[in-house]
Amino acid sequence: YKVLEYSMTEAFLGAGGLQQTGPPVAVALPVARSVTATSVNLEWTPTTRCTTGIGTTPCTAHTYQVQSRVTHDSSDFPVLGSNFSAMRETSQPRIVFEGLSAMSSYEVRVRAKTALNEAYGAWSESAFVKLTDSPPLLVATVVDFPVSMYNDRILLNWTAEANPKQSDRFYIKYGETEEDVTTFTNADGTLAVFTDDKVCSRVGSKMWCQAAVTGLQLDTIYYFQVFSGNVKGFEQSGSNFGISATLALPISPAVNFKLDRLVLSGNVSGFALDFSWERPFTWPRVTKYYLARRISGGQFSQFLTIASTEQVISVRAGNLLKGTEYGFRVHCGNQDGPRGFHVDAESDPTRTQIIDVTPVAVPGRSLITSAVVTNPDKNTMMKIDWQTPNAGDPATYFQLAYESCGTLLTPVCTGTITLYTGCTSSQIDCTLNPSCDPLIRTCNLPCAGATNEGPAASGQPCTFDARSGTIMGLEKSTFYRFYIYAGNTAGLGLVSQSFPIDLSNPNLVPKTFGLPASVTALVISSVTQTSVTMTWAPSSCVGTCIYLVTWDPPTPEGSNATGLKSTSYVHTVDFSSISTGYTYRVFTGDNSTGLYEDFGASVYLPRAATSFKVTVASRNSLSFSWIPDPLADTFQVLMSSGLAFRAASAETSSTVAKVQGLAEGLAFNFKVASRIAGRTPFEFIGSNVVRALPSDFAPPPSNLTVQATSASGIQLRWDQATAGPVRYKVEYREVVGGTSDAFGFPQDVEILAGGGLSTYITGLDGAKSYDFRVFAGSFRGYETGGSNILTGVQPVGVPKELSVRGVNRDSATIDWLPPTQGQVPRSYRIQYVLADLMTDIADVQHLGGNLATQSALVTPLQQASHTIRVFSRAQGGFYQPLGTQPVVVAPLIVPTGMRVISIGPHHISLEWDISPDVLTAPAFLVPVAFRVDFEQRATRAKNTTIEMSPETSTVTISNLETNTEYEFVLKAKSLSGTFQSALGQNPVIVTPQGAPSNLQVTGVSATSVSLAWEAPSQGILPASYDLVYIDVASGVRSMQSGIQHTYGFRAQQLYTLSHLTNGIRYSFSVQTRSATGGIGGSTTSLVATTTVEPPSNLQVSDVKPFSVALSWTPPPASAGQVVPSGYLIRITHVVSSASNDTALIPFGQTAFVATSLQSGSAYLFCLLAVAPTGDVIDANGPCRQSTPIGQPRTLRILSVTPSSVRLEWEAVSMGQAADSYVIVASDANTLREKSRTIVAAGGSIAQSVVSGLNASDVYEIKVYASRGNFVEPIGSNSVRVSPVGTARAPRLCSYAQTELTLQWEAPPSSHGIENPPSYRIGYRSAGCAEFGWQPCNGQMYSADIDHRGVASAVQSASIFGLAENMPLEVRVHSKNAITGEYDPVGSVAVTGTPRGDRSDFALGAGGAGFVMVAPVTDLERRDLFRVASVTVEAWVRFEAPGTAGTWGVAGK
Repeated sequence: YKVLEYSMTEAFLGAGGLQQTGPPVAVALPVARSVTATSVNLEWTPTTRCTTGIGTTPCTAHTYQVQSRVTHDSSDFPVLGSNFSAMRETSQPRIVFEGLSAMSSYEVRVRAKTALNEAYGAWSESAFVKLTDSPPLLVATVVDFPVSMYNDRILLNWTAEANPKQSDRFYIKYGETEEDVTTFTNADGTLAVFTDDKVCSRVGSKMWCQAAVTGLQLDTIYYFQVFSGNVKGFEQSGSNFGISATLALPISPAVNFKLDRLVLSGNVSGFALDFSWERPFTWPRVTKYYLARRISGGQFSQFLTIASTEQVISVRAGNLLKGTEYGFRVHCGNQDGPRGFHVDAESDPTRTQIIDVTPVAVPGRSLITSAVVTNPDKNTMMKIDWQTPNAGDPATYFQLAYESCGTLLTPVCTGTITLYTGCTSSQIDCTLNPSCDPLIRTCNLPCAGATNEGPAASGQPCTFDARSGTIMGLEKSTFYRFYIYAGNTAGLGLVSQSFPIDLSNPNLVPKTFGLPASVTALVISSVTQTSVTMTWAPSSCVGTCIYLVTWDPPTPEGSNATGLKSTSYVHTVDFSSISTGYTYRVFTGDNSTGLYEDFGASVYLPRAATSFKVTVASRNSLSFSWIPDPLADTFQVLMSSGLAFRAASAETSSTVAKVQGLAEGLAFNFKVASRIAGRTPFEFIGSNVVRALPSDFAPPPSNLTVQATSASGIQLRWDQATAGPVRYKVEYREVVGGTSDAFGFPQDVEILAGGGLSTYITGLDGAKSYDFRVFAGSFRGYETGGSNILTGVQPVGVPKELSVRGVNRDSATIDWLPPTQGQVPRSYRIQYVLADLMTDIADVQHLGGNLATQSALVTPLQQASHTIRVFSRAQGGFYQPLGTQPVVVAPLIVPTGMRVISIGPHHISLEWDISPDVLTAPAFLVPVAFRVDFEQRATRAKNTTIEMSPETSTVTISNLETNTEYEFVLKAKSLSGTFQSALGQNPVIVTPQGAPSNLQVTGVSATSVSLAWEAPSQGILPASYDLVYIDVASGVRSMQSGIQHTYGFRAQQLYTLSHLTNGIRYSFSVQTRSATGGIGGSTTSLVATTTVEPPSNLQVSDVKPFSVALSWTPPPASAGQVVPSGYLIRITHVVSSASNDTALIPFGQTAFVATSLQSGSAYLFCLLAVAPTGDVIDANGPCRQSTPIGQPRTLRILSVTPSSVRLEWEAVSMGQAADSYVIVASDANTLREKSRTIVAAGGSIAQSVVSGLNASDVYEIKVYASRGNFVEPIGSNSVRVSPVGTARAPRLCSYAQTELTLQWEAPPSSHGIENPPSYRIGYRSAGCAEFGWQPCNGQMYSADIDHRGVASAVQSASIFGLAENMPLEVRVHSKNAITGEYDPVGSVAVTGTPRGDRSDFALGAGGAGFVMVAPVTDLERRDLFRVASVTVEAWVRFEAPGTAGTWGVAGK
């Protein structure tokens, strides 16, 4: 390659595209781990970075070189002029450097090189080592202590020799006298050793060290001594003694720190808080305090200092801002120490609790919007609604008040406003009054519904934090007006207007009801199969009472009867088969309004008892027991030999009864009836009927059921009403084709004491159905009635291994296996139990082979734990009753997307995604913990992690076997304690292997990314790698497989992934794959964005005093390519380095004005492109620095010479003034700069001469303002000029009505340039330009006037067609002979007015001028204007040498 073609890429990557690196960076400082008399054991941190052309890159050091140089001999005398000589090499970051001079001191250093580069890197810093076989001979020196600042610790300072360095560790002894010093130890009692690298710094030949001795007594003087050591031990002499003392600062906080009140301010500022606290009675004594303050959650700082020994201290914290959050606490101090307070405020033992407060003003007035009577007692309760104040500060609570307005037909208010307070024990409707009976009236909790409800609110104002509240305890049939106060920490605001304001319409004034009292003596008088009759005592009403009767549960006719005027009611029921308990309520109403009181009276008709049974039987008696309705209190056993029942026992309040005097061997039907004494008769239907006979034979069994089945057996169970039977006989028969054989196959079942009433029948055929019955037997034989017949029973096996595969927030998937023996079930029934509700789901058909796993989706689930079982259904349709072992399922939002993020030879790191739904979901659906279950795939050995918090999204599982396949499943724990995996989540199967590492992006283009990584360092070498890349925005995951591994462990692997889309953010990771296909370790992910074409050519297009305008070239928008979503401009203040980014600038915009800048300050503007991914990309080209500054104005030319131009302009007048101006003269055609002149600023009008110009050039000249090193780019207006000599001595020769004639002299010839070839005369209205001879409206020029005669000849010319009587300024402009440009300024101005009456001539100042009087030269008009006479008036100055002349008239 030629040098100029040797690209940067080639320099960095090499000809083969492989990265070439320089030598390693400097090695870290070596450390002496041990020394002997002739050797030192050195260690240092391995070098892992090498230099490159643009920085550093990872590399591995192959060889280390160690050098030494003797600095002191064995007597510790310096060795002058010694050089580094001894050299050792090692491949490890450690070496035993032997063969050194005994007992000498050495300087050692290390450097490194790689295997691929023979060049060594830089030397490390030097370490100094003293060779010795003994502890140090030199001792430390304790120097002046820092000022003591603590109660329990003291800082020590000491020095030790660093050249030669004999000590690298120290320990300290301390005590209250020099004789009783003890060793300072760690908390576990071990020697506290301070190493020099932790507590010392080197200054010249000394080590300066500092350490703290802690755990000391306060207010105590201590002596200290330091002992020096090295790897051989510690010297025994110790340093000199130092002395210092701990402080006696207070150790107890102030007592009862509280906020007393808020002092309001009428402004935003000026609020104050009054605090108080009490002095603690402890030692050390407190003599002063400081009040610490924090603002808006920031750090605490000292706010007020108070010196006081009073018992109660009060202080005002003022100058607070309204609406700002403050925190305050108190710290105690005294006169000890430099400040009298503890240094570390956050560990100060005297700090109090924090009082947080936000100063506010009281709220404005609230507005009550409604007041209506409310349940449960419209006679005494009103619900009030209101609006929060729309003025003042925000309210945090509200208090209600009311005013009674009488019970007349129209309201008449008392004028007394009563604040609503919690009820007291003297009020009959208060829960605090023992006489309050909740059966006949409401018993209210003090301030019920308010924020302070409860007994503590008794007699206290009730406070509400909502916008509605209920006032209780009002008088019935009374008008009221209501009021509300809004309050906050500043107190209560003004009371609201009354509600209502206007009392003229009584219908709009809130009034409590005057409903009648509840009825009394409500009873149920009779009950039949079809009716319940109730009666009550009438209530007291104004006029006729009406009544409302309700019942629960509802019946087909409804749930209430209204408008009753009778004091009895017959309710139609159906007690033919089911006993139902009814609750009846009767409410009294006002017939005139149709309204009913709220409380009512109630009575309950109990339902029948259950589980009625015989407990003991004898020849003449039977004993019974039952389970009653909880509200029933009176019972009676009834008996019947046919249809009608009669009393068989006396009424009893017990739940057992004995019926005696029965005939032996005669069967009767028995049941028990229930009632509530004094309120109801006996309920109609009674309990279950038991048929029993007084006999020594056992009564027959009942409720024969199947308890369980197997492939060839049936387990039966039955109930027995009495304890008499001692054995049972089971008979069964086969059912074939719908017909049954006779019962047979009797099997006796012995009942042992305490045994269960069940038996297991085996040897049955699973393809057949069976009927069963049971007979009870006593010592006298079997009874003959037998139990109920159990029909259609078929042996079928139990499903196995029911498990929950996964759940989500409303569903679960369950799996199970079919029975292992017998007939394959026809189908399965799924049953779940929720609380006490059991639900059977429709049958699930058996699918697949005899042992195929069965599955079902259970949905929807409630937000509760469900207990699920699965039951087999035999081919004949019989359901196996026992089912599987239950599993508990709870709907749950389980994390998803578990994936491997890191793999090592013995560990796996997993990560998962937690759904954002957990932030808003009901608590039951939110997991309370996670765990990961895992097992070896080959051995099925199972294990699990410990429980993890529900915020955890990663876990690392260690101690795994390398190259062994594992299966991992994430499970979440519900509130019910069950662990469940996610619905549809597959297990993660992965093999622990050595993981690749150090994944790096080595190159990025629009469609490709080049990556490099290191192979695993241990375990087994992978066969290949998978490169996983994910589109971060869409989540689309792709993988490039089969990237072959090269070389050995830790070898660098390279790969370029192509065919990507530009402007897309990709996440990359690399995972290993073994020869068997097992996925192993993975690198950490890194993100790279394929490039988007950035904008370019950022320019400063304009500068103003407080703004800078910028422009740029946008990137091309090619088809199929991603373009930036917009731009940012990063604006950095050059001096302060403070920077901020603009808002996003749309892609189509190519200009921006940065405003609100600080005038005169330098800013750096950098253009950035924002990719659709959010990545920020630097624009092509440099940033631009600019300073907001105004421009000079009104640049004008004052005069021109053949080599210079004199300029004048207005200085910068807005923002910061310029400190200088730059005049730039450019070629007018090419605009290439020709000269630059810098002029210091000064005054509002600036002038300068630009010299050294060339008469053969045409110049464009502008003036730019400059401040500091910045020159603004806009500048003033430009002026165009070509250097030329100026015509001299112009004079007006004559004038006529429309013409003027001038004479002038050519420019002087001394400049060495040709005379002008021609001239032109410029003329305009006198005074038309504000600043001298500058172009303005009305400027006119004559045609070119050739130079006539010799160079010095006087020139003359006339201009015609002028406006009569218009005063004109006239100048002569010379033409540059080379460039053809005219002098833009011209000669000195001559004034004249064309007119036809006379000629007034003005001679130019300076003499040498003359006036030539001539006739009118306008040939066309000469005949019209004949001159009759001419008057000449001349003013002549006479001047004698040395005397002043005078002016006078010379003549005519």
